[in-house]
Amino acid sequence: MVFGLKDKLVDAFNEVQASNMSKICSSYDEAMDTIAVRSRTYGPCYTKEVSPGKWVVYRESDDKVMKSVNYFRPDIKNLFTEEELNNI
Repeated sequence: MVFGLKDKLVDAFNEVQASNMSKICSSYDEAMDTIAVRSRTYGPCYTKEVSPGKWVVYRESDDKVMKSVNYFRPDIKNLFTEEELNNI
């Protein structure tokens, strides 16, 4: 599969990495918004500043990282033509 993706691999990696990093909150206010939203579904949450200006929200029961309210899913479909997608 890598052989067929060689011209798209770096772009796909970058998209997935950007998505992963969007789990991190860029401000304390964003972290508090995330706690408010995620606590309703997943139970009590808390936040920690992991580097200056970067906050991660965790579920209290198991310390699982919760996705920020600004999280986005990676979209690698846009790297492929319609024909390429039809041949998968």
